[in-house]
Amino acid sequence: MDEIERLPAHAPQVAAGHVVEVAALGNVLLSLFNTLGISQTAYAYRVNLDKSVVSRYLSGKRLAPQEFIDRLLTEIEQHSGHRVTDEARLSLRQQHLTALRAVNPNRFELEVLREDLARSRREVQRAQREVEGLHALLEKKEAEIRSAKSEIAELVHDWNLESKDTEEERFLLRAHSDSFERAAADLRHEIIELRADLVAAQNKHRSAERRNAALKDQVIRLEEELARREDDEKPHMTPMASVLEKLDQLDRLGRLAEINRELSEAAWHRPLGDVRTLYKWCEQHVAPTMQSTFANDVARFRPIQEVIEFGETIRDQPPRSLTVFLTALMPRLTLDSLCEVCTVWQYVGNTSGKYSLADFLLSTLIRSKLPYESKEVREAVAAVSQRVPFVPARETARALHMWARRSQNWILALMPTLRVGWKELTSQIIGEAALAGNDFGEPLKVVPAADMHFLIHFASNPQNRAIDHYTLTEPVSPLGLLLAEALAGEGESGTAALDLLFYAIDDAGWLRTLRSSASLQLAELIDKFVQENGRTGGADDTG
Repeated sequence: MDEIERLPAHAPQVAAGHVVEVAALGNVLLSLFNTLGISQTAYAYRVNLDKSVVSRYLSGKRLAPQEFIDRLLTEIEQHSGHRVTDEARLSLRQQHLTALRAVNPNRFELEVLREDLARSRREVQRAQREVEGLHALLEKKEAEIRSAKSEIAELVHDWNLESKDTEEERFLLRAHSDSFERAAADLRHEIIELRADLVAAQNKHRSAERRNAALKDQVIRLEEELARREDDEKPHMTPMASVLEKLDQLDRLGRLAEINRELSEAAWHRPLGDVRTLYKWCEQHVAPTMQSTFANDVARFRPIQEVIEFGETIRDQPPRSLTVFLTALMPRLTLDSLCEVCTVWQYVGNTSGKYSLADFLLSTLIRSKLPYESKEVREAVAAVSQRVPFVPARETARALHMWARRSQNWILALMPTLRVGWKELTSQIIGEAALAGNDFGEPLKVVPAADMHFLIHFASNPQNRAIDHYTLTEPVSPLGLLLAEALAGEGESGTAALDLLFYAIDDAGWLRTLRSSASLQLAELIDKFVQENGRTGGADDTG
């Protein structure tokens, strides 16, 4: 029978190993598992699964979910010290989809739609970046043609004023004028082409957004339909009231291992609403470590979208518990899914309001890469800054500061993050370093001049401030003050950079305000600068 005509396989067939596609996937997973060099029992304990479940996955008698496969690949990477190639991951993903189509065609259709939706989102983002790039290029060209017109007008004006010039000089003026006219004509032609390209890119972006919206609606409708079908087809699922009653009984008997097993199974297959209920039950009946283990199972094995929703449930947990939960989630995150999670979690904050879950997630990711994987840190920060630069970002700034201090030149290491346009993060990074009393002098000597001017320009804006985490009242300090105090403490090695900063702050009009907040040492340096350079010290108090 042709594969397309095959009827979906039923559970007894799968359990007996009669579904060729599932058995083939099991063989591949078993070969991969054997590279770990541990028993299935030990692995089942490591991933909080019953050993019989692991055995059925690896023997091809039960279709392993994608989350199980992803966790196995992560364990292999950690064991071998090498990344599994993208080609290998894609091949395994396709084999899993083939097995899923044989076992559950409806689920297969949903997974294919979800992948189409993910590709569509990336297409929308690429189209948006193309539109933004063309806008910037068009603005640049229009500025160039305005400049060219201005120069042509100046040449004509000079020509008219210098009518007594020699024929040779008039010829040169005409030649310059003709050259500018040709350049202006070329620019006008480029602008016409750019405008056409921009219209095409905008149409492409709108088309991608429409397709993305249509796919999103399809996914939602199919999810709702499959949820209704599965509810009808699963009368065997134990009612939640009975699950809670059983857990209460096990709790009274002190049978913690059985409680842990029940919770582990529930984290996989119970509806998300039930999972939230069980998490609340854990708060009242078991130790925090068992509750944390349950949350970790949710982070490792539930669909990413459900993990995002679960964030509302765990947002007020202690930082240590949140760190463990997010650490369990991180191996599953790509740059795209990291941004997807942060997009929602930037609005999910703890009760104190000091950080959002997005902030805590990115800071946990950065800390987990200490001290070696700087490339991954830069890529993660760049991706989030381009798509979802959330506020506040205090925890992320602290983590970046800690990461950068491992470098011999922490300011140079942070310059790429200062340039991405994430103002709040930029301010807090500089503030963290200055408030922590890090040395500025030696690193500044090797910072490129362009980067130095960028840093000073940013710090000279009195609106760019940082929170002082090192005092109980957490005052807000202008970056210019923090950087100036740090440079003043460097003695001669910080003098050149400090003078540049004073010039910039004076031009911004708040050098006098800076002096009023400065230490005695810094105030003396400001006075010396004003006297030696004939500066006013600032016209107003904008700081």
